[in-house]
Amino acid sequence: MATLKFDDNSTIEAAITSSDRDLVFAVQHFSDCDAIVDKIRGGMKSLGDRSLTGKVVGAISAVTTADGVLLTATLHDTEKQQAISDITKGVAGSEEDVPEDLQSIINLARKGRDSLSDTDAASYAEYFAPWSADGHVYKTGERVQYGGKLWKVASDHTSQATWTPDQAHSLFSEILPGQSGTPIGEWQQPNASNTYKKGDRVTFNGKTYESTIENNAWSPADYPQGWTEITA
Repeated sequence: MATLKFDDNSTIEAAITSSDRDLVFAVQHFSDCDAIVDKIRGGMKSLGDRSLTGKVVGAISAVTTADGVLLTATLHDTEKQQAISDITKGVAGSEEDVPEDLQSIINLARKGRDSLSDTDAASYAEYFAPWSADGHVYKTGERVQYGGKLWKVASDHTSQATWTPDQAHSLFSEILPGQSGTPIGEWQQPNASNTYKKGDRVTFNGKTYESTIENNAWSPADYPQGWTEITA
């Protein structure tokens, strides 16, 4: 056990459960969990002989046990969290003043990002540049993030404020679940630029289907001839 000291100099006993990457500690036997959580988030000075200066509180979980309530908290290094944020923004191209010591990492990450298939890229939308309405010149095949999703440019154009990816269907296509090898998901109504291709798989009304035609814009119910049910 180690003594956890708060900014108001009050103390409590805690057990360090991990310190390999992030510092994780647990405290037990509390009837007023909210008060303890507030104190943890409010500021801590030290844990045993470890200074907590420069640490930020991450996740806090509470589990009821036979001995009372067990609170587990994870602390991150402020510098590490900032570096992760800088790298993410730098790779996405949304941070102008990227720290020089991170630039080589960012350049390498961008190359890896750009080589991702649509299948993999859809899971890392935050690493792609946000869509811009300020007269940005987009080329066919580029990928941008908008509304928490990844979109692919379907036609060369110069952006305008009203041509958002979710509205300008002739300019952008959203990669839907089951398309281009992405994980199978519930069928969604495509537009003219992102119809299902032959071999794409979706779920519909609890069943799995595979498209048997190209440019498939219909659901398995609306056009059964365009789909075959997968039973195996």
